[in-house]
Amino acid sequence: AFATGVLAWLTLMPMYFLLNVHASRKSSKLHTIPERSRVAMVVTKAPSEPFSVVQRTLEAMLAQDYPHDTWLADEDPSEETVRWCDAHGVLVS
Repeated sequence: AFATGVLAWLTLMPMYFLLNVHASRKSSKLHTIPERSRVAMVVTKAPSEPFSVVQRTLEAMLAQDYPHDTWLADEDPSEETVRWCDAHGVLVS
C-alpha cells in the first residue's frame, strides 16, 4: 500500500505541473514598451572573469537596436576596463 501511494504520488505530481502549463494561455493583448520607458542592460563581471569575455558581452549589448543604457557592474574595475567603457559609452557602477 505504501509503495502504491509513493508511485501514485510520483506519477501524479508531474501531471499537476503539466496540466498547469497546458492550461496557461497567451495574452491576447500585444504588450509594448511605453515610449517614455528607460531600458538598462546590465552585465555583472565576476572577479576571476577576464575582461575579454566581458568585452564581447558588452559589444553585443551595444549592438542592440532598441535604445538603452549599457551598464557594467564591477566591484573593482581596472583602469583598462574604465577606459574601454568610457570610450564606448558604457556606464560603470
